[in-house]
Amino acid sequence: MDLAERLRFEKTMTQALQILIDNPDYGGRLYSLTPGNPNLITQKQYRDLVEARIMFRDMDADPHLKSAGYRR
Repeated sequence: MDLAERLRFEKTMTQALQILIDNPDYGGRLYSLTPGNPNLITQKQYRDLVEARIMFRDMDADPHLKSAGYRR
């Protein structure tokens, strides 16, 4: 998947997930790691999520994520 395809996919998913985010029973926040996405996570948000153990620290260094193709 190239960057343009990833952005199109994320745009479609953002529209679908926005229904849940807007629902008072669910809520939440959508973060993206893709440059060019309006929901791009800031470095501070990323660090905060890593410290809270919600986000992986370094996807490139994790052998399990590498083998599964998640780091791309």
